[in-house]
Amino acid sequence: MKSLIASVALIVCFSCNVLFAQSIITDRPDQTESSFIVPDNHWQFEMGFSRTSSTNIMTYKYEWSTPSILVRYAVNDFFELRMAPDFGFYQTEDGKVFAENFFMRSNEVGFKVKLAEEKKCIPQTAFIFHMPLHWFTNEYSPPTPEVRLTFSHSLSDRISLGYNLGMEWLEDEYYWGGHIHPNYIFTLTSGISLTEKLSVFIETFGTFNGYDGEQYFTNFDGGFTYLLRDNMQLDLSGGWGFYDYRFGNEHWQNYFLSLGFSFRVPD
Repeated sequence: MKSLIASVALIVCFSCNVLFAQSIITDRPDQTESSFIVPDNHWQFEMGFSRTSSTNIMTYKYEWSTPSILVRYAVNDFFELRMAPDFGFYQTEDGKVFAENFFMRSNEVGFKVKLAEEKKCIPQTAFIFHMPLHWFTNEYSPPTPEVRLTFSHSLSDRISLGYNLGMEWLEDEYYWGGHIHPNYIFTLTSGISLTEKLSVFIETFGTFNGYDGEQYFTNFDGGFTYLLRDNMQLDLSGGWGFYDYRFGNEHWQNYFLSLGFSFRVPD
């Protein structure tokens, strides 16, 4: 806990040198969702490929996301619709991939609504709601939504700070068909614009289990974004995280690397 508090304090201090001052504002590559809405009557596509290596007591494997996609459409200046399919596959330590290793981990739909404009100490604020599509088609699947409040501070023309607080409901793998429990979400990110096109960010994010309070996921990442045009962006990021389940005395780590491309239409 002390290391987590110290890391958060470091990010807040670093945020005094931060901004995401780009024409296109995306919800990737970090895990902190922005409080900005896509411009009215515009589509925005945010795509990424990632590789995660995980190790625990029982296994060591790789997970490929190929790709993750976020589609956003702005109905007006205050409201956008969202869809987020996520495809991928698992790979064993010796490089093997089997048919059953392919997955569509989530196919979510939802919206983002702007709640407040930034004014002095009040951050720009938005609310995000996502719901997995399988809930609409599977009568045995309980509702497992995700909700977030997103906040953004502009500290100067070159500096900003973003953070999220939220909750997601997950179906217990041992009680499939009705038993769900909440997970609490936190994120904190900051970055710096190195040039008009190139920016860098650092971030901490994670979840903890609201069912028994014994499961914690904590992650740290960082990366770069590069503005190809006002409506096109490349990104590269990577990070490290750890899982702690005190009740079962389980601990493991994961490492991840991601490459992405985002664009908005019409130009």
